[in-house]
Amino acid sequence: MAALLSSVCGDVKKTAEYISYLEKKNCPLLPPHVNEIELRFAATPSGVRFGLLGVRNIGEGFISALCEERRRNGPYRGLVDFVERMNDKGANKSQIAALIGCGAFDGLGVPRSAMVDGLDGLMQHISDYKRRQADGQMDLFSMLGEKDTASEFRFPETAEYSLGEKLALEKELTGMWTVMFFRLCSEAPERVRK
Repeated sequence: MAALLSSVCGDVKKTAEYISYLEKKNCPLLPPHVNEIELRFAATPSGVRFGLLGVRNIGEGFISALCEERRRNGPYRGLVDFVERMNDKGANKSQIAALIGCGAFDGLGVPRSAMVDGLDGLMQHISDYKRRQADGQMDLFSMLGEKDTASEFRFPETAEYSLGEKLALEKELTGMWTVMFFRLCSEAPERVRK
């Protein structure tokens, strides 16, 4: 089924049909995740993982670089680690924002709303950190006993998006309502409105 979904990746209507078929067969469609995604839809022990080619604003070259970096240096520990590692590989704000919006960083410790609100600051923090590293300023900080690491960045504390807001973001980025959305509407419509 993952291969069929991958073959119609650009066709939203066909993709939605196949996703509906997955739902009927009780095979979960899993959202993209930076530590499991590939270019196309992929079969996993838990279900079919949504492929990144189905997400807007993310190109094939970026996805390949993301996957290659993960294979070489292990799973991403979070958004800070991701931006630090992908900064020199052409990652830009719209690509990273698309990954956040489609849920690719969910489960890595920071709510989507905080990642979205803190993205500009994080990218500036990483850029400044890399510049200081290149200028040799890191040695001065370490001699003074001060920490200067990219992981020192702190995300703003914001209320997490509601389920409805998350689903709207996902629809904007994938071009479709997922079967999960329709199931939630029929089972508990008040949850979607929140």
